[in-house]
Amino acid sequence: MKGYRLCLRGKSFYSFFNSSLRKVGPAIEVARNIDADLLHIIDKDLEKGVSKNLDIYDALTRMLFIQVEMPKIRFLDKLYAMDVRVAFIPPNVPEKFNPKFSLLKADNEADLETYPGFRDILTSSESVMKTANKLKKRVFLLGKSRDAFCSITDYM
Repeated sequence: MKGYRLCLRGKSFYSFFNSSLRKVGPAIEVARNIDADLLHIIDKDLEKGVSKNLDIYDALTRMLFIQVEMPKIRFLDKLYAMDVRVAFIPPNVPEKFNPKFSLLKADNEADLETYPGFRDILTSSESVMKTANKLKKRVFLLGKSRDAFCSITDYM
């Protein structure tokens, strides 16, 4: 499975380029022309506690799989209702979550031990990927690897 990582801000997608953001275009238009199965989204508005992109998520889920990093637990029920997958970042992990629409962003093996209830793992670490594979978890790797269920690269 192939995925791209994009930043969403003000209804537009931005790509990560040389440690900065470069505007790609309107989110819906970009998604229509993308050749991937999944979009991994870092929503700058959601990080600030603003839910103004929920209509974008609703439209995107009709085109492809999307998952959103969730640095703080907000708007969870609304995202789940639209079939948006949520990537929780420790230590901000709720006690109750929907395993079908949730994944853990694990930076180290200790995260896997601390939060064993997750079936899907998001990581950029090769060692976490190997440990998660041994535990029969699905790995969404921020990078490229044949051993990952999905390789997520930056959109150019």
